[in-house]
Amino acid sequence: MTENSYKTPSGCIHYFVNIIDKQKNTLVFLPGLTADHRLFEKQIEYFEKKQNVFVWDAPSHALSRPFTNNYSLSDMAQWLCEIFIFLNGSSCHIKIKPIENFKYYLESKMKI
Repeated sequence: MTENSYKTPSGCIHYFVNIIDKQKNTLVFLPGLTADHRLFEKQIEYFEKKQNVFVWDAPSHALSRPFTNNYSLSDMAQWLCEIFIFLNGSSCHIKIKPIENFKYYLESKMKI
């Protein structure tokens, strides 16, 4: 996994990615509130040799701090989409723990 960062007007988002084939879908892990990328260590360990994998530290969490508190879930979805545009990702499968509404917002923003 390679650590990267993405600058937003509110702060810097840190994410980890392993792209083995840009033609393949990317498996995205989004930790729930109060968690960070370490929540999915075992899943990433299993998938990273077989599949493109992405995980982030959400704004205001773990490495994605400091971050101002003037952003919304819509902003987070937009930033995630911008990161994928940067990575040339065109589709992904999302596993979300506690905030299912975020998944539905993402579905309206990007091909899932």
